[in-house]
Amino acid sequence: MNGMNLTPKAVHENICAKHGDKKLELFCNDHEKLCCTMCVSLEHRKCDSFDTVDKTAETVRKLLNDKADKLLEDVQILENKLSDAKWEQERFVIQLDASADRSTENTEKTFNDAIDHLQCLKNDYLTKMSKAVKKSKEECEKCLEAFTDGIQCANFCNTFHFNLINSI
Repeated sequence: MNGMNLTPKAVHENICAKHGDKKLELFCNDHEKLCCTMCVSLEHRKCDSFDTVDKTAETVRKLLNDKADKLLEDVQILENKLSDAKWEQERFVIQLDASADRSTENTEKTFNDAIDHLQCLKNDYLTKMSKAVKKSKEECEKCLEAFTDGIQCANFCNTFHFNLINSI
């Protein structure tokens, strides 16, 4: 219906723009154009297919309804696909949250396990160090006793020697 060269008044009143006193009653299917009987006899003599305006309007309405129905079907299909995609995205977000929660729990557990292990290592180290210090301290005390004994022995010898010399 590309070639309908109609003025707004002609469309509104259904009057031929070329033959102002004639009504547009026919549609030339070959040229896809509305025509009056004068246009048909003068300009469309060699055309093969004509329909009445009412039949053409009904055909156009049916075509538009069919296209509208197909468009609505396509819109419904698109809506279903969008709903499915939205559902998938929502499911992904839920899985992402669950994964993050598991990761957080695992991190907390690993961290606490590491802290517990370090605490055990610290306690073992402090226990071993305490034992080593105690042992070293005991050995030092034995040495101190030996030094004290040696000093007392030296003092005794000096005193004995001094007393011996003074008694002679």
